[in-house]
Formats: sequence, C-alpha cells, structure tokens
Amino acid sequence: MHDVYQWVKFLHVLATVLFAGWVFFAPLYLSHALRHLQPSGSAGTKKLVLFATLAVIGGGGALLLATGMLMGRVLSPDYFMLHWVKTAGVMLVATTLLWLAVLLPCYRQRLSGNTSGRIVFACRAAALAAAVMTFLSLWMMVVKPV
Repeated sequence: MHDVYQWVKFLHVLATVLFAGWVFFAPLYLSHALRHLQPSGSAGTKKLVLFATLAVIGGGGALLLATGMLMGRVLSPDYFMLHWVKTAGVMLVATTLLWLAVLLPCYRQRLSGNTSGRIVFACRAAALAAAVMTFLSLWMMVVKPV
C-alpha cells in the first residue's frame, strides 16, 4: 500500500506543477499569441493553443482533485473535514471552471479578432482571479493551516 500511496503522491505533485504552471503561464502565452497571430491566419496554431489549454486545465484539474482525494482517503477518513482541504478543493474546482467556462471562450474570442474592451477586461479579471485562487490553494497544500 505504501508504494501505491507514493505513486499517487507523485502524480499529485506532477498534476500540481502542470496545473499551477499552466494557470500562471497561459495568460502570458495567450497574450503573446494574441499580439503575434493575425485573426485571419494560423487557425491551426490557434486551435492547438486552445486545445493544449483545455487539456492541461481540464485534465490537470481532474488529476489533481482525484489524486488529492485518494491521498486523503489513505491518510484519514476525517481528512476531508479539515477546513483547508475543503477550501483548497473548492478553489481548485472554481479555478478549473473559470478557465473552462470563461477564460477559454474569452481567449477564443480574442484569437478570432474580437478586441473589445469588455472582452479584454473579462480575460484579465478572470485570469487574475484564477491565479489568486491557484496560489492560495498551493499555499494551503504546503502550509496546511488549521
């Protein structure tokens, strides 16, 4: 059982690095893509950027949540009652949903050439909220506040 737990923990850390890295890095990457890709060209590149974001955010968020739940079950049945575990889990789910429901469609609009102030503001505000929630979740996983 100890070996299985170590593999699950490894996958959890890997998912954390992928998910958090993408949440922090994707807005910069997508901003660069917006500046250098013309709305009429590079449709394949735009689709690849959005697909990679979807895969890492959706898949990484699911792997992070699943491995965290598996580790919690092994550690203690009461593990999920800890305030920081519930709070970090809610923020992780909220960040994933924010990316899937707001940021991906927002960046898709921007990559299509829609540069209205409302779209740009929505992208920036949602990206900031996602980054803050991810940072706080990571802090809670490391510090484990009571």
